[in-house]
Amino acid sequence: MNQRHPFWIALSCLTLGAGACASRKEEAAPSAPSASSAPEAQGTPMAPPLTCEMSVPPRLKAGSPVELRFKLSNPTSQTVYPLNWHTPLEGLRNNFLDVTRDGVEIPYQGPMMKRADPSAEAYVAIAPGASQEAQVEVSLAYDFTQPGKYRIAFRGTLMDLVTSPKDVPRKIDQFQSVAVPCPAVETTITPG
Repeated sequence: MNQRHPFWIALSCLTLGAGACASRKEEAAPSAPSASSAPEAQGTPMAPPLTCEMSVPPRLKAGSPVELRFKLSNPTSQTVYPLNWHTPLEGLRNNFLDVTRDGVEIPYQGPMMKRADPSAEAYVAIAPGASQEAQVEVSLAYDFTQPGKYRIAFRGTLMDLVTSPKDVPRKIDQFQSVAVPCPAVETTITPG
């Protein structure tokens, strides 16, 4: 009996170990999204595409303000409500741009906002065929004092986009971010 005891212990360990591995595989496998978690089921259909444009003067003297114009347009047939956070639509309150001089990154030196859930006022309505525009002085948050060729790129993500006014505002954990392609712009800073 003592000779069979180690055999049964080993067999039991192998059986339990195999069962534990199978359980882990099932837990690790991604599950298909349920209908209740889909955006359509939450009252907001998939976000329509928006377009983005930026412009900046092509040449400026060192020390001059660098004014960036930002335009977010809605080419669709329905009104949309993007959250203005992390976009020029709210001003320079976070690092949402990539700025380089002659290919070298220029660090962001502006404010970094910490936030609770947004208010309805943080969303902007953009009617079908309409746009929202903003102008920000990027030289207040990035160093444009050195001569060179500067490239400014919007990181291209709206933190939240809502298609129904009844869903405004949303809680942070319900945000549905949307990529918005926005071509980068360039300016040359010349010696003052």
